[in-house]
Amino acid sequence: MRTLVSLALLMSLFACSSTNDESDWESLFDGETTSGWRGFKQDACPDGWQVVDGTLTLVGGGGDIVTPEQYASFELELEWKISEAGNSGIFFHVTEDNDYVWQTGPEMQVLDNAKHQDGTNAKTSAGSSASDGLYINAEIMPEQFGNVS
Repeated sequence: MRTLVSLALLMSLFACSSTNDESDWESLFDGETTSGWRGFKQDACPDGWQVVDGTLTLVGGGGDIVTPEQYASFELELEWKISEAGNSGIFFHVTEDNDYVWQTGPEMQVLDNAKHQDGTNAKTSAGSSASDGLYINAEIMPEQFGNVS
């Protein structure tokens, strides 16, 4: 079973992964290329994902992207941006055993809380576990769309 970190549609981010301490941190994004990412069930990163102003950004059709490496235990630290009224997510512990990332891994919701209807519910707002409702982050209130949170 492959365990991957996946990014869903409509988001830009910088990401890092870690095992135990600061010296073990592994950067998942170099700020310049899509190297280190590939499409879900694909060998390469789709053309719709590009680096724009140092940010990994979906600029066209591209679908979900995943890390080519597998991570069993990790901490994920990142900054993200979302479009106005946008709704997206970051899936983790994803496998390619099914047709969609959401069928195999939980999701951390990435959302414009101020403009999207799901932003008013702690179970579906930004930072919550939108795919299963197990984790509610009622304290996170990202800044307005387009800003890094």
